[in-house]
Amino acid sequence: MQHIVETDNLLMLPHLDSRLPNWQPFPTQQRDCPFCGRESSPLFMRPDKLPIAQCSLCKCFFVALKISEEALSNFYDSYWDITCPRSLTDEMARYLLYTADMRYAKDQHMKRITSLLGSWESRKVLDVGCGFGEKLSMMHKLGASVTGIDIASSAVNFCNDRLHIDTKCTTIDCYTGNNDYFDLIMMFEFVEHPLDPLNALRTAVDKTKSGGFIAIATPNGTAGERWRVNAREWIGFRVDLEHMQYLHVDTVDYLARLLDCRIVHLEQHGFRSMENIATPKQRTSSLISPALRRMIKNIPGVRKALYGFRQSMANIKTRRNPVINGDYHLFTVLQKK
Repeated sequence: MQHIVETDNLLMLPHLDSRLPNWQPFPTQQRDCPFCGRESSPLFMRPDKLPIAQCSLCKCFFVALKISEEALSNFYDSYWDITCPRSLTDEMARYLLYTADMRYAKDQHMKRITSLLGSWESRKVLDVGCGFGEKLSMMHKLGASVTGIDIASSAVNFCNDRLHIDTKCTTIDCYTGNNDYFDLIMMFEFVEHPLDPLNALRTAVDKTKSGGFIAIATPNGTAGERWRVNAREWIGFRVDLEHMQYLHVDTVDYLARLLDCRIVHLEQHGFRSMENIATPKQRTSSLISPALRRMIKNIPGVRKALYGFRQSMANIKTRRNPVINGDYHLFTVLQKK
């Protein structure tokens, strides 16, 4: 029997993200915990009017109404073209390819995975929810045999056509690659998105070799518990409103036991910078024509020098930004037994 969720008396959090989904048709049926199936009463409403509950067993926070697959698909169909603050251009492709080694040198997630893998050379890797190929380009440069999957066709086309990395427009549930095949499955900024994340995780474990790894980076629902004690508010419930669940450290422990995996790394780190919250795209102007900019960048060595300078400035900005030292993100690596 399906229950109707009462939301009339719930506190609604003020909106922060410019992307405010208009879920149509708006859901009314109850959604239980997507990991353990336990029913939980909603605690508050996000700015998109969806109620959030916390599971009393595995401790994850989750959207307590059943969004339709159609509504989510409609959102993602326009995600990269309209609402995402990334331009999938030739210039972006060149930047990703030229800076793969520089970005890897500063990426602590990738360094941790390297310490577990030992070497990337010829490792078979599946990047689930690969987006525009930020991690794909790094792993490819390191010598891994990489495949990306994503449901956003424009991002998939970008990875295939401009990064020249094998990428499929599908979900992990429908991906036809061999089971028990991959040394590593990446799920960066993914597990918070699907309506049935447990099935996606089970499939990932099935497709991982014995002794292989599943690396997960996701917004940290553990930090969301501060909301319940009226302490500093966690902004994760106010941004990226396509997220359907938020993992807690206890959820990771629950999932590791359920999936017959061992936790080989688990950490909470970094607040989301306010500067990175999605705002409407704005057209920028330049005194130099696009043709002249391309000509300058095509001078041998100039393009890589410019990208290196841009990356150095980003690193300095990051070090000066105190918000990165919090616990907005949760990063864990599971090993299949």
